[in-house]
Amino acid sequence: MVDVALTFENLACGYGKRPVFTDFSAGTLTGGTVVGLLGPNACGKSTLIKTLAGVLKPMGGAARLTVSGQPVTDPRERYRRIGYVPQDLPSSAALTAYETVLISATRSAGHSSARRDAASVMCELGLDHLQGRYLNELSGGQRQMIAFAQMLVATPEVMLLDEPTSALDLNKQLFLLGQLRCRVEHSGALAVVAIHDINLAARYCDELLVMSHGRLMGQGKPAELLTPELLQEVFGVQAEILDHEGVPVICATA
Repeated sequence: MVDVALTFENLACGYGKRPVFTDFSAGTLTGGTVVGLLGPNACGKSTLIKTLAGVLKPMGGAARLTVSGQPVTDPRERYRRIGYVPQDLPSSAALTAYETVLISATRSAGHSSARRDAASVMCELGLDHLQGRYLNELSGGQRQMIAFAQMLVATPEVMLLDEPTSALDLNKQLFLLGQLRCRVEHSGALAVVAIHDINLAARYCDELLVMSHGRLMGQGKPAELLTPELLQEVFGVQAEILDHEGVPVICATA
């Protein structure tokens, strides 16, 4: 089991000279947990994910990664330990689904086991029938699943997913989040997921970060954090919260 932690120190992120948020100081995120990022559109969820993944450079502050108690400061080492699933894979790449996963497997394990690892992950996710198809021949949902496979095969200590279920039907949403939950529990990795569906987040996430207009509105366990007052303040929605075996279920009333 890996011992991993992500600590925020007044993190500022944005695009160009335009900050999306300027003082993000959430509590430490630790391995063995799935953390959900919730909030309305343009609140900063994707910006935070991209900054943690290294796609965007911080405008200030820091997000510090430690593994086994040791800080990871080298950019290449940090890149190796972090996996990232964007909202969609670029369909213009002249690669088959298998080649896409194989590239990630080769970077992680080298040539010795890469082919076996790539084929194994695709089979495990029920994607083996897509191996020979090019990315531009796949639906958005299929590309999301290939991106998920590409991340899993690299076995990163930190998994960052930006709206990974947005193009999936309900069955595949449950399957992907179930697979992610299983990986986290067995490896001790940390998963941070930007997600819109509050009920999916409540069901599959151990902890939630709720954001609005570039500010952190709350952090905690779903059953403790999700209240009618918070939902009204952040989403402008009146809702009743039911309990299903300890998992909150949000029922909008207006």
